[in-house]
Parts: sequence; structure tokens; C-alpha cells
Amino acid sequence: MSRCLLLRKLDGIVLLRTSFYFAVKNKLRRWYRMDEFKLGNNEIYMEENGEVIARIQFVPSGSDENGKELITVKHTIVNEGHNGKGLGKKLVNRIVEYAKEENKAIIPECTYAKKVLESNEEFREVLAKR
Repeated sequence: MSRCLLLRKLDGIVLLRTSFYFAVKNKLRRWYRMDEFKLGNNEIYMEENGEVIARIQFVPSGSDENGKELITVKHTIVNEGHNGKGLGKKLVNRIVEYAKEENKAIIPECTYAKKVLESNEEFREVLAKR
């Protein structure tokens, strides 16, 4: 039996780490493994049955005054039929993890991403200083 480590519980979303993968559980009891989120060309997306059902799009935006690379989040898109499952918030969580892994700062141009990022103290550390 593998051990699970509770990493975060926020707004009904539980993030767990096992020795094999990260998993996210939303309020509807649907588990999404973090490896279900794929990094594409300037986007992070999620597929279901070979179809992209949700994505967050970003573009490289130069560097700040300290030389830290910036990315601008342009859009968060969840296809019809998948709304209300918390996928938008999970995509924002994933882009925060990506920014931390790659030592980048985020400029949230997308109003949804901006709302989520600015409302969570943990996420503020990856916001670009203006």
C-alpha cells in the first residue's frame, strides 16, 4: 500500500501526493491525476477520450527587472459539458505549479485566472510584481 501525503486542501479541492503521482479530487469526487494535464505549445490542457476538454493558454512575456521570465495567461477555456467540475481552477493550480517549477512569474490577463490567483495567498508569490 502506498502512502499518501495531503499537500493542500483548498475550496473543496484536495491535492494528494503518492509515490507514483499527484492527484486532485474535486467536490464531485472525480479524481484528476496531475499527469492528465499536458503541456502543449504555450498551453496546459486536459484531454478526455482524445478530445481537449479544458485549456489554459499563455505566452512568454520577456523578463522583469530582476531577470525572472514572465508568462502572460491569456485564456482559461473549459468546453461545454465540462463546466462546473472545477477544471478551470485546476488549470490555474497547474500553471502555478509550472511557473514555480520553471522559476517564472505570471501576469494574469485572463479575468478568471486573475481572480483565482489574487484570491489565494499561496498563489501571490508567482504573480509578477508591477
